[in-house]
Amino acid sequence: MEELDVISWNSLISACCKSGYPELALDKFCIMRSLGYSPDEFSVSAVITSCLNLRNLEKGKQIFALCVKVGFLCNTIISSATIDLFSKCNRLEDSVRLFDEQDQWDSAVCNSMISSYAWCGFGEDGLRLFVLTLKKDIRPTEFTLSSVLHSTSILKLEQGTQFHSLAVKSGLELDAIVSSSLVEMYSKFGFIDCSMRIFNNMIVRDLIAWNTMIMGLTHNGRVIEALQTFKELLGRGLPPDRITLAGVLLACSFGGFISEGMTIFLSMEESYGVKPSNEHYACFVDFVVSSW
Repeated sequence: MEELDVISWNSLISACCKSGYPELALDKFCIMRSLGYSPDEFSVSAVITSCLNLRNLEKGKQIFALCVKVGFLCNTIISSATIDLFSKCNRLEDSVRLFDEQDQWDSAVCNSMISSYAWCGFGEDGLRLFVLTLKKDIRPTEFTLSSVLHSTSILKLEQGTQFHSLAVKSGLELDAIVSSSLVEMYSKFGFIDCSMRIFNNMIVRDLIAWNTMIMGLTHNGRVIEALQTFKELLGRGLPPDRITLAGVLLACSFGGFISEGMTIFLSMEESYGVKPSNEHYACFVDFVVSSW
């Protein structure tokens, strides 16, 4: 490009972050500043997200200090990104402090705080905040409902079905994020048929939805259906990731399909480009022990 401006730099930094290159995003941000360009809210938001992906609290605190200096904290996009950063780096108390300092609430900052509570194991606090957002007439988004539904460890089935009803009422039931969360919730309660019905009704199924269904079937003893779902995934041309393969290997282990599991494990890297990690090796050990 013959001429660069802040918008150009923001686009590049955001692209690096969204494409899975957070370190490159930080590097470009530093170059941008060294060349005399003043970052705006969009630059800083992308960089904070990069720090979150890297779990780099120290670098994130430096960006946060810059936000304080230039007065960006009134922007709820930046505040919500910083709340996420602190909680993912096990600094929930800092997330709560920043949230309490907000002059006004909107769905972005409330979603981040609810998600932070759920991430750190304080699902009850997240549910209480969710109720407060409803009282303040803040319309729940797909991210709100997903965060609440992820608190299944403290949810009762009755509460879960109420959230399902709210998703239907809000027109969010068919959203990929919400549907995947509903699939996960019902499978954890043992209602795997409900999970399958929601999964089959999804208009768009991303890899998260497929992984959630495969894991749900596996943990509910429906291992043959889990393997069939995996074959259907491959038939649709979606490349499996490490979570997909962990679920499939676990299904093979639970079902006693030793040869199938060994074949998948030994071909992971070559066929799917996924390098085995501890969760995959654990299943491999089970296969070896079972074959003796």
